[in-house]
Amino acid sequence: MCETFADRVDRLDYKTIRYPGHCELMRFLLHELRLASKRGVLQNLLAEAYPPVRDDLVVLYATAEGTRAGQRAREELVRLYGPRTIAGEVRTAIAWTTAAGAVAMVELLARGAMPEAGMVRQEDVPLDTLLSTSAGQLLADGVATRVRDEMQLRVG
Repeated sequence: MCETFADRVDRLDYKTIRYPGHCELMRFLLHELRLASKRGVLQNLLAEAYPPVRDDLVVLYATAEGTRAGQRAREELVRLYGPRTIAGEVRTAIAWTTAAGAVAMVELLARGAMPEAGMVRQEDVPLDTLLSTSAGQLLADGVATRVRDEMQLRVG
């Protein structure tokens, strides 16, 4: 995404937030204790210390600021996704939201809506096209959705 929008946006930020200190703790485990090369040991250690969370929440927050028709404008999108039952199994929010984008791309490929050769990035596919798939519909149906369009910004 950063490469795609490099010349089109002033600033692009993407964050996955866990909890304060998460990054430092993972860096310690992976690099200081050298568990990056001992995946099985790391998995057992983490599973014992932190049992899997089944009732998680994925928050999608996107905001864009710029000029529209000569006026400063801002658009904001917030969607909340919780665990979901898919094919008779309860899936965590992080699992099904991560899979949904990839599965939607596969659906488009199977439908013949993608080029037969070459790389296609998800951001190259129009959002409406992605959401037209059955996997995309899961993303369109966020647990809670709030959108504010063209909120006027105060300058100065």
